[in-house]
Amino acid sequence: MTNGRGANLIIDGVGKTTFKGNLEAAAVRGHIVIFGAASGPADPIEPNSLMVRSLSVSGGDLQHLLLTREELMRRANDVIKGIKNGWLKSRIFRIFPLAEAAEAHRLMEDRQTIGKMLLSTGGLTAS
Repeated sequence: MTNGRGANLIIDGVGKTTFKGNLEAAAVRGHIVIFGAASGPADPIEPNSLMVRSLSVSGGDLQHLLLTREELMRRANDVIKGIKNGWLKSRIFRIFPLAEAAEAHRLMEDRQTIGKMLLSTGGLTAS
């Protein structure tokens, strides 16, 4: 996808199982943002190892990005505007009956999904 160049920006919400690969997949002067640890905290690295390709790594949490009600409302309005204008779309992978929650979880763990998975107690269908 990058013609061997690597990714300029990698946003990682997984952590332990993906971070080492992120370091390999990042382009020279690439940036990796850690915002979650779904598989556990990423393993430590030697800071000087980032120098080889001039990589940068940062981390954050949504709770620190929205410090005031005004920030929250501005971002919420941007999301609503994106949905109304059609450039922001929610992708629903599949709606599972609640009885199939274990299967939904297995697919998610095996990285077989793209988008949102919903659990339904009945009556909910994809549109």
